[in-house]
Amino acid sequence: MARPGAVENSPFRKEIEEMIIEGKSDSYISDWLKTNDAYISRQSIGTYRKERFNIPKEATRKYQETQSKQRKKKAVAKKVGEIEFLDDIIDLAGKTSLQVGKYASPLDVKKLGIQAVRAKHEITKDEPEAMVFEVNVNGIPTDPRVRARGRDLIQQIRAGQVESSDTGNGDQ
Repeated sequence: MARPGAVENSPFRKEIEEMIIEGKSDSYISDWLKTNDAYISRQSIGTYRKERFNIPKEATRKYQETQSKQRKKKAVAKKVGEIEFLDDIIDLAGKTSLQVGKYASPLDVKKLGIQAVRAKHEITKDEPEAMVFEVNVNGIPTDPRVRARGRDLIQQIRAGQVESSDTGNGDQ
């Protein structure tokens, strides 16, 4: 830190700072000090005003700091909300029982659950939660194309490659 200047060492420092706050010119302050037998050059007063008692600069810095904290707080709150939303999806997917061949929408919920686990992992960088799937088969399709499609879907689920919505129609 720089050594104290003439203004910092002046017995009239308080008065000088008050005049700066009031908007008095450096020349006015210097002349006032001269009449009080404590002369300080207008250049020294100007340097003090710009470098050590710069109210607009300090106010701008504090304002920007406050705004930055508010933006960060808002972004963190949004991210927490996203994580909580993903937790709700994961929980719903874990509670959904698949009825293959009868209902297709629970399968979509399971896929969404897998995607939510991945998204949560991307945000938090922690270990993804293991998801347990319970599949109740209410009739195995007889059409080989439907069965092959089902096998492919199961392999995709195991490999974690399920991305699109599947509205499967059973044997139809």
